[in-house]
Amino acid sequence: MTTDSDVIVLPNEVWVEIFHDIEFDDLLSASLTCRSLHSASSPRRFKRLSFVPYYVNRRLDRFSLPDANAADQLAKMRFFTSAAIAPLVRTCSVNPLDKLVPIDYDKLEQTQILSSSGNHDLFEAFFELLPRLTSLQNLHFLGIAFTPSLISQLSKALRNIRFLFLNACTLAPITAPFPTIYAEEVVYLCESYKYDIRSSETGAEGWMHLLASSSLTKLDITQTLKTTAELIFQNLAALPPFPNLVSLSLDWNPHTIRQIFLSVLPCFPSLRRLAFSALGRQVKGEIAAAAAEVPHSLKLPLIQHYKGPHQLLSRFRVDTLVSLELDTGNRGGDPDELLFSLEACKEGLRGVEHFEAQVLHFSELLLLRIGLLLPGVKTLHLSSIDANTALLSVRLF
Repeated sequence: MTTDSDVIVLPNEVWVEIFHDIEFDDLLSASLTCRSLHSASSPRRFKRLSFVPYYVNRRLDRFSLPDANAADQLAKMRFFTSAAIAPLVRTCSVNPLDKLVPIDYDKLEQTQILSSSGNHDLFEAFFELLPRLTSLQNLHFLGIAFTPSLISQLSKALRNIRFLFLNACTLAPITAPFPTIYAEEVVYLCESYKYDIRSSETGAEGWMHLLASSSLTKLDITQTLKTTAELIFQNLAALPPFPNLVSLSLDWNPHTIRQIFLSVLPCFPSLRRLAFSALGRQVKGEIAAAAAEVPHSLKLPLIQHYKGPHQLLSRFRVDTLVSLELDTGNRGGDPDELLFSLEACKEGLRGVEHFEAQVLHFSELLLLRIGLLLPGVKTLHLSSIDANTALLSVRLF
C-alpha cells in the first residue's frame, strides 16, 4: 500500500489543479491510494450533488419514489450537507429522472401520484438541508413541478445563487405577496427530449415576478416554444426595472420581436449584450419583414455585444458596439445584403473589435470591404455553406 511518504511532494493546491484535469475514474482511483491524495481529490469528488425527489412521466405527472430509493436520496443529501463535505459542493442538480435508478414504468403508473398542490417529504428534507451548502453557486432543476410551497421554501433556503437553471419546469399560480428568488444568472428552457414541452411551458408568465430585480445580471430564454418569451415577459412593464441585467439571450421569433424592442428592452437599462439564436429555422423574407415592424429611434440600452440578424442594426445605436455577430437565417445570407446593412451604419461601427457572420459564399473582395467598414476590427470570423470557402478566421493585431 502506498504511504504518504511515497507520494511526490507537491503543494496540496497543485494536486487539486491536477485532479481537475484528469478523468473522473482516474480521480477515484487516485483518491484510494493514500490520505494525502484522498484529501486533495475531495474538492472535485464532491463538487456536484445530484438529487432525485420523485419520478415523472413524459406528461410531467409526479410519482413518489419507492421507500428504498427515497431513503438512499435522503442519506445522500445528509452526507453532502455534513460539516466536512458541504463546503466543497458548488453545483446541485435536482432531476426527477435518475438514469442510475432502474424504472419499471408499468409499476410506476400504479404507484401513488403526487397531487399538484401537495408537497413531497423528500423535498421538505431537501430544502431544510440546502442552506448548509454555503459554497453552492449553481442550482439546476429539470422537470420539476414548482408549487407555491416549493417556491417559498426555495426563496428562504437560498438568499443568493449565482446560476439558476430551469429546464422543462412548471410553475403553479402564485398570488401576491410573491416570494423572492435571488439569482445572478437564470437560464430558462422548455425543450427536453424526455418531456412534453407544451406541458413544461405551464406557468412561464410567473417567473419574472419571482426574480429579485436587483440581483439578476444575465437572462437566457432559449430552446423554447414560440410563445414562451411572450409569456415570460407578460406585464413586465408593471414590474420594477431590472437595473443590473447586462445580458439577454432569446430565441428569434418574428411574432414577438416588436414586443421585445418596445416593451422588454426598455426595462433593462443596463443591458450590454443582446443575442438572438435559432435563426437557422427562419427564411430571409421572414427576418426582414419582422425587422421592418420595429420602429426606428427607440430609446434603448447602449448595446456593446450584439448577436442576431443584420436587419436590426439600424434599430438601435451602434456606436457603442465592440462585438458583432450577424446571423442571416437559413443557409447563410447574401453578402451584398450584409454589406448594405454595414454600409448604412458604418459611421457608428468604428469601435467594433470582433466580427462574425455567416454568408452564402465569401471572397477576398468581401473580406476587404468588411475591413474598410470596420477599421477597428481585431478578429474576423466568416463561415459559409460553400464547400470551397467553408470557413475563414482571421486575427488582426
